[in-house]
Amino acid sequence: MKNYSIIVPAFNEEKRISKVLSSLKKSFPEQEIIVVDDGSTDKTSEIALRHKCVLIKLKKNSGKGIAVKKGFLKAKGKVIGFVDCDNSVSVKDIKKVFSSVGKTDFAFASRRHPESKIILKQTFSRRLMSRFFNFLVKIFTGLPYPDTQCGCKAMKNKVAKKIAGKMKINGFAFDVEMLSIASKLNYKMEEIPITWKDEKGSSFNLKYIPEMFFSLIKIRENL
Repeated sequence: MKNYSIIVPAFNEEKRISKVLSSLKKSFPEQEIIVVDDGSTDKTSEIALRHKCVLIKLKKNSGKGIAVKKGFLKAKGKVIGFVDCDNSVSVKDIKKVFSSVGKTDFAFASRRHPESKIILKQTFSRRLMSRFFNFLVKIFTGLPYPDTQCGCKAMKNKVAKKIAGKMKINGFAFDVEMLSIASKLNYKMEEIPITWKDEKGSSFNLKYIPEMFFSLIKIRENL
């Protein structure tokens, strides 16, 4: 069994994914790297295979939540987690998050941890919507964490499998669902400070905000 299984959800990421896969392969040479191609129409899958990653190819674009869930269910590592394609979280901090699992059940990167550093900020509108969304998260789920959406989370194998089996949110609010399920099951959780920078090319769009709002309602009902 590998120590780590690192899931990389990707949708039409041919311009960015090679950089993150090269970094992961170099820094985690003996670990399981799984790319879940969420119905891409570009060369994302070809690039993943070129880097000798495990590939899960979804027939159609189903949502980041589905992609992460599929990866979690296939993963074999003692610690299972995911990272985004955008290189916003450095490999050094990815290692910090994954290595924290053991003393905790579920570790996740946080841009708003008091010890975190932001090198390049998001646009004002993105920061404003992010803070409003986190305000709604606290109201609907009771989660106390100021940053639920940072794209680097890791957990013990049995925790990942348990959470994946209960996930129902397909879209970008799946992070909130993961944290909510973990909290509901009384898993030990820890926020990890990181150095973060905003990268261009994110697949997230402000148009997804209404969908995420209704996802919060669904998460609350499911809990």
